[in-house]
Amino acid sequence: MNMYSKFKNIIFNIKEKIKIYENNFKLNNKIKGRLVFDHSNDSLWEYNIKQEKYFFTSKTRKILENSVHGKESDINWWKKLLHPDDSTKAIGKWENFLNNNRKIYRNIYRIRCKNEGYKWILSRGQRMYNKGKLIGISGSYIDITEKKELQNKLKKERTLNKKILNNASIIILMWDLNMNLVEFNKYAEKITGYKKKEILGDKWLYELIPKEEREPITNMFEEIKKGNIRLKVEEQLLCKNGKRIDVLWNNSLIYDKEKTFFLSMGIDITQQKKVEKQLYYMAHHDALTGLPNWNLFNIEFNKALNKKKSEKGALLYLDLDNFKNINDTLGHNAGDVLLKHISSKLSNYIKRPNIVARIGGDEFVIMLKDVFKTKDIKDKVNGILDLFNESFVIEGYEFFISLSVGIAKYPEHGQDITTLYKYADTAMFKAKESKGSKYNFFTLSIEKEMIENVELERELRKAIINKEFELYYQPQIDLKTGNIICVEALIRWKHPKKGFISPAKFIPFAEESGIISSITEWVLENAIRQKREWEKKGYRSVKLGINLSNKCFHMNNLVKKIDETIKKEEVLYEEIELEITETAAMDNIENSIRVLNKIKKLGMKIALDDFGIGYSSLNYLKKLPIDILKMDRAFIKNVTNEKEDKVITNSIIQLAHGLDITVVAEGIETKEQLEFLKNNKCDIGQGYLFSRPVSANEVEKYFKCS
Repeated sequence: MNMYSKFKNIIFNIKEKIKIYENNFKLNNKIKGRLVFDHSNDSLWEYNIKQEKYFFTSKTRKILENSVHGKESDINWWKKLLHPDDSTKAIGKWENFLNNNRKIYRNIYRIRCKNEGYKWILSRGQRMYNKGKLIGISGSYIDITEKKELQNKLKKERTLNKKILNNASIIILMWDLNMNLVEFNKYAEKITGYKKKEILGDKWLYELIPKEEREPITNMFEEIKKGNIRLKVEEQLLCKNGKRIDVLWNNSLIYDKEKTFFLSMGIDITQQKKVEKQLYYMAHHDALTGLPNWNLFNIEFNKALNKKKSEKGALLYLDLDNFKNINDTLGHNAGDVLLKHISSKLSNYIKRPNIVARIGGDEFVIMLKDVFKTKDIKDKVNGILDLFNESFVIEGYEFFISLSVGIAKYPEHGQDITTLYKYADTAMFKAKESKGSKYNFFTLSIEKEMIENVELERELRKAIINKEFELYYQPQIDLKTGNIICVEALIRWKHPKKGFISPAKFIPFAEESGIISSITEWVLENAIRQKREWEKKGYRSVKLGINLSNKCFHMNNLVKKIDETIKKEEVLYEEIELEITETAAMDNIENSIRVLNKIKKLGMKIALDDFGIGYSSLNYLKKLPIDILKMDRAFIKNVTNEKEDKVITNSIIQLAHGLDITVVAEGIETKEQLEFLKNNKCDIGQGYLFSRPVSANEVEKYFKCS
């Protein structure tokens, strides 16, 4: 062999060795790659195009809970394990990836595991090439079961929240902090008449909000951005039909990721506000004439006194002379007609800023403002008296009415309404001594006469010692059964010379002088003792109602005294009902609530007397722990022939029942009134139709019949 041939063989051998080495190197790398793949801690898979087989890491097999038998499986294995609901979509995505030369493979589906359960899998992969030829797909499995379950849970919660949002009987609105409306629920659509799409964004401000409230609303959003939020507000919404509704809003801020939203949930309180306004009107206006009553007059007068300390004026007290004769001759209806005519004349003559009010019966008060001279007051009063120079024709009868006017000037005679009222009242009684229409200014001589009233106070003190007080009882009737369920104890003063003196006359003196505490103790002791006597005779089912006057209700030892008396007489607490007036309750609302809660804790019932002529407010009805509401006789009087009284009476009954409060109607005098109250589900009735206040012996006769 020549040198050339030898060299050629050497070169060939070297090439063969290099080839063998390269093949060995590739094989080793492949083996090493497979070893790395097989023992990887990642959830990996590979799909061999040629073999149509999957290869899995141990971590992947663990995810699938060993539904893979070995390290590899074919494509049909994968298809069989897919959830029936996901199969078509998942296979479609896989084939779409293979056939369309997509770079990235991503698929989410459920796959059945060995325990017959399913797991959610996120499968991702990419193509593998060898010298430009596609040889397979490599990718990873991620178990997203918990994530999907959480997503499904959140989805269900969102669906539920959406249902609540759209089915709740409350108005729900939500804004971003740029005042863009982003949520408007179905109930809001129903109430306002607007569709959601009509007012989203910034349209709501011009569609839903009345013009005069837009600037305050805009200012409110500026405050919200600063972190100042009013949790509860009452605002009006403007409906699509132009109608306004009152809404009580509960506001809050809610946070969603990096965004903050302002949420308002509102209740339509239009009807409630309407009733509240009616009740407020009833509390501040005379039911018969529509004039302001004493409550409103008191408020307006005090405003005037506080506004200008230098202002001069007068308080006039007007009383019709012999008005009782008209009632006795033609009846109360004719008297009411006359009062309406008189009220109309007075209100047409007395213009703002002056005020005329009816304070009860045939009595009126007038506030005159900015009258600096006595002559000016006289001119005004003479003008009032001239109104009565003409006759009044009622039911075909002609009447001439005279008027007595008492006048107290401020600040000359007093700087508070109580003093001025007292002096004007006293001056009016002095004016009554003359015949015809007349007036009288308060003077020192009249004040002297007031001193004589001290004698009444002295006699009142003696009345307790001399046992001149008596208790009368007026039955209260269950309107369903007709049975007596309670009797109200009413005090009477039988003066040895003057005969019976009305409580309306001596109770005010008793309160002013402080004697009321002694009188209250006497009433409690004697009424509860009488209750015990009735129980001994077998009349245990009838409750006892006892009135607490304004002053005695706030006595420090009131509850203790009641408790001691009941224990002494050994009667049941639940058989006793204590009656207080609206005025007494509102005189010191916080103290009233404390006292009433103590009384309730003992087991006694609490009745709110004369409802409708005091402060009548939904707010305090909610606060006070009362069991019984007694409608004032003013509403019952015309309930059969006055539409307004019918509506108001029915509203009060419904309102009370809605608050689980029993309703008692006072002053029932006719069968028609009784029938109306029965039809409107009033619970209890009291009045002359059933019985006048009678003695203890007389009321026992009713017990026997009942």
